[in-house]
Amino acid sequence: AGQQEGVSEKEGNSKMAKGKGSNGGTTGKEFVSENAFGSVVLSEKEKNLVSLLGQFPEKVREASEQFSPHKISFYLLALSQEFNSFYHEAPVLQANPEERRARLAIVNAAMRVIENGLGLLNINTVNEM
Repeated sequence: AGQQEGVSEKEGNSKMAKGKGSNGGTTGKEFVSENAFGSVVLSEKEKNLVSLLGQFPEKVREASEQFSPHKISFYLLALSQEFNSFYHEAPVLQANPEERRARLAIVNAAMRVIENGLGLLNINTVNEM
């Protein structure tokens, strides 16, 4: 019960142990590169979100070692809440070009982490709503 059709429990555990989502993406800190920000000074909200994004590999490792996939669920919930707060406070597309580039890198990183985290839990994502 609760499994996706065609994905065995062993395969799901293997994904988590390897730290890879359903799309084969990695879980490393390469999601947000310091170079993506150039000379932009990040706000506290942006720094908090980037810091939370950087915790993903550790959360995956903890969940795998402790056989506790709920840790990934809790992390993704906290990340989604922090992203929502960031998105409401920081204009992304209306920002100046440098800020827009930095904020789009953060948005892209959040999307990839959430997608990979959900993949570890065998939850499919949608491309459009």
